Amino acid sequence: MRPNGDPDDSAKTTAHVTTQMKIESVALFYVIAYICLLIIHLYVRRINDTRLEDQQRRYDEMSRKAQTSSLPKSKDNLLDDTTGFQEETPNAFFRRSNIGGQVIKYSLEYSISYAALFHLEGTICGTPGVTKNVLVTYTMALMYFLFETTGTACGWQVPLLNVQALQSMITLFTGLVGILLGFYISTVVSRWWSLRNDTLGHLWGAVNDICLFNGAHFNDKSWRPLRTLVLRYCMSSYELTFMQAQGVDSELWRLVGRGLLTQSEADMLAKLPSRSQVLWTWIAWIFRNLYDKGHIDSMILQLYYQKCAQARGAIGGIFAYLDTQLPISYVQLLAGMVHLLSFVVALEVGIANSRYFMIQHGKLDSSEALEYRPLVKLIQLTLVPLFYNGCLEIGRTLSNPLCDDFQDFPRHAFHSFMLNEAQGFHSTFEVPSEAAQAIIGALPSKK
Repeated sequence: MRPNGDPDDSAKTTAHVTTQMKIESVALFYVIAYICLLIIHLYVRRINDTRLEDQQRRYDEMSRKAQTSSLPKSKDNLLDDTTGFQEETPNAFFRRSNIGGQVIKYSLEYSISYAALFHLEGTICGTPGVTKNVLVTYTMALMYFLFETTGTACGWQVPLLNVQALQSMITLFTGLVGILLGFYISTVVSRWWSLRNDTLGHLWGAVNDICLFNGAHFNDKSWRPLRTLVLRYCMSSYELTFMQAQGVDSELWRLVGRGLLTQSEADMLAKLPSRSQVLWTWIAWIFRNLYDKGHIDSMILQLYYQKCAQARGAIGGIFAYLDTQLPISYVQLLAGMVHLLSFVVALEVGIANSRYFMIQHGKLDSSEALEYRPLVKLIQLTLVPLFYNGCLEIGRTLSNPLCDDFQDFPRHAFHSFMLNEAQGFHSTFEVPSEAAQAIIGALPSKK
């Protein structure tokens, strides 16, 4: 029997305490990381919910403005502000709309800096769906970690899975998912740009061109009510396009409240389908009657008809994109592989951390310790599901940019820009410039 205070016993006790401290340190780190991620998820979800509530409140307030007459509000027969848009005080990252809260423009320099890593709002890290999926991945890893370590401590016969096989599976899935995600993101971004440039952009261009023609052909101040009527129908069509994309185009009272429609016009539209496109028939009818009354000739009428058809076609193109989604089998396969990859990563990280604990307990060969580095594995557990789920979220957001998400098209900002441009086009030469009058006045008339 060894005497009390034997150095060998003391060394064993110290080693045991050191081992326990290592185990407790790694376990504590794991739990702290999990709690931090949970707090971030709850914080992000709260920010998102608050933004949506504030956005809906402002939109409702704007839509419920009382009408004092049967006609939309106007000043000097020009449309008043029909959107209530104002740009919020910009931060270092982006400028955004006060209504809807969408980004108008962001700072490219800031977005690629290290500081952007700590900015949650408007980023993938600030998306509740992504943080929830990362949290689920953490939960799966923690569950297997507890299962294997607890089972080993209790003397159960826990089957030890092959970590190398799981790592090979992760490598295979990463390559396959990377290829599929590359095609997916490329296709979605291409469709997103087509929606902005080839459809919404053509609608915007048609509105501006019609107002340009009106400003040149009907420039006298007496024509201002007609020009404003046409513009009002144009802006109503623009708003109804967004409303139809969100499935709320039946809420015509909002446009009445904003001065874009009269109640009788809203009642007429309520009975019709494709309301955003129907309004271009109304606009074309106005120009046909101007032709019948001799105010425009057949060539000018043809130009107006072309622009009306361009605008209606642009709106039809928008819904061709929105109503023709990517094949469900492709998207479901891609999402399934991303979730399966996240599951395998969670399993591999849970196993690696439990093996590290076993090594510290002397249950496994300590020469394998370098293969099971808890900190590196936890970083992998965070970044892999964050990246791949983030790519899926980007695809979801860009698939319908006419909604109210943070990164969707800034509907109310575009409305304000379009309205101001159009009123400038159709009113700028009510009183032509002196230089233009002098030069044109000096030319002989051929009539």
